[in-house]
Amino acid sequence: MPNKKISQLSTGSTLDGSELVPIVQSGVTKKVTTQDIADLGGSGSGVQSVTGNQVDNTDPLNPVVILQNVLLSPDEITTIYAFDNQASIISSDGVDSSSLTVQPDSIQLISASVTINSVNVATVNDIPSIAGLAPIASPTFTGTATTPAIIVSSETASRVAIIDASKNVKSADTATYPTLTELATVKGVTSAIQTQLNTKVGVVAKDIATSSALTGTTAITLVRSILIPANTFTTGDVCQIIHRGIRSTASGTGTNYIYINTSASLSGATLVGTQAAASRFYSMERNLFIKSSTVSETYDVSGSASGDNPAVLANDKADLNINWAVDQYVIHAFSLAAVGNSFVSSGIIVTKF
Repeated sequence: MPNKKISQLSTGSTLDGSELVPIVQSGVTKKVTTQDIADLGGSGSGVQSVTGNQVDNTDPLNPVVILQNVLLSPDEITTIYAFDNQASIISSDGVDSSSLTVQPDSIQLISASVTINSVNVATVNDIPSIAGLAPIASPTFTGTATTPAIIVSSETASRVAIIDASKNVKSADTATYPTLTELATVKGVTSAIQTQLNTKVGVVAKDIATSSALTGTTAITLVRSILIPANTFTTGDVCQIIHRGIRSTASGTGTNYIYINTSASLSGATLVGTQAAASRFYSMERNLFIKSSTVSETYDVSGSASGDNPAVLANDKADLNINWAVDQYVIHAFSLAAVGNSFVSSGIIVTKF
């Protein structure tokens, strides 16, 4: 055969592996088949090399695992998998002969692999064990779970966090919910605030609207009543009652009364105080020292006095049996000197000490 350059040779047909090719080994020319050369690449198909990989965490909620320089035999890829940090498998496509990018909807990718003909032949990162790990949809953790700082960029900073009706974490609207400064004011509270407030000095009940006029009778008549809810007072408390009224004339003796009863009625009521005078303006005060569940001490109810604190009075004290564990009504009553008179209650205030 005459000498020819390789470029002058005819184009060969598809190789079947049996063709002979000269090679030089240790300075000696030898022959090998094309199949021998092909076998140097592994099994002749599949992944040829994986030279590097990286994780792009630019967006922490949508990280990307990039497999660099993944050389694959044509038409051999069947599946590409990405493992997230819950070991859930997410399938993806989009591979070419030079690089592979997998971007599933997961929080953090920790491993990825390429599967050729359903056989896993190349793994980017080692997975020590995926057995027993929580599923990504409904994770359940045992022991300590360490997470990075959670940033909710859609919400307002320095607000109280709440769970809304859709179970989303939201920053609370300060028009409805307390601010952090307001919430900090209850720091150090060790028991129910309302219970503590109930034990402090304060007005329990008040009505200072002018009542309807009493007229046409000289009988002791209820003019106004005000409810004291059950357990408002207890042993050790002081119940102060103040009321006032105005009569149409100072002629004759009118009599002002305070009663307490379990209903807004004079029937069966307990007399607490009496004030008799030929006056137009009447104002009376009584202080009940609650000594026990059966003793509420005050000034002798048979004596007429405007007040018992401070006062020096000739009469003795009175121990009234009032059950403060049930609803009680404080009653303002009056007896006119003549049927032609009229009287209105100007107000009644009940205070707790």
